[in-house]
Parts: sequence; structure tokens; C-alpha cells
Amino acid sequence: MHNQAASVEPFALDNLFAVDSPPAPLTERTLRWQLRHRHANGLAACCTKIGKRIFISRPLYEQWLGNQAGAV
Repeated sequence: MHNQAASVEPFALDNLFAVDSPPAPLTERTLRWQLRHRHANGLAACCTKIGKRIFISRPLYEQWLGNQAGAV
């Protein structure tokens, strides 16, 4: 791991959000559809399972979403 002040821990607990509480403007329905296809669309790399729940890394999700839109 890099020891830089600007580095972000993608799977730090405060960077994770649950499927049932997506950040605005996402809806739970949209997020569930994306997650259903996560292994095909590359979203699996942004996810971690804790127990039976799937949590998503906000920084990795934002990067993934940018890549999907062709912005990055």
C-alpha cells in the first residue's frame, strides 16, 4: 500500500454504502440492476460482502460509473 496523504482507502468503512441506501441521485432499483450484472459489467471489483449484505466502495463506484459514461 502507498503511504501518501492523498490516497483513499476504497474499502474503508466510511467509504462503503449499502444497496438499500444508495447515494443520490441513484435509486435502489437502479443499483440492484447494476449489481445483478456486476460480474459482466465490472462492478464486482467495487463490491465487498459482509455477511449476506453487499456493500459498495463509493470511490471505486464513482470511478466505475465514470468509465461507463466514458468520462474517465
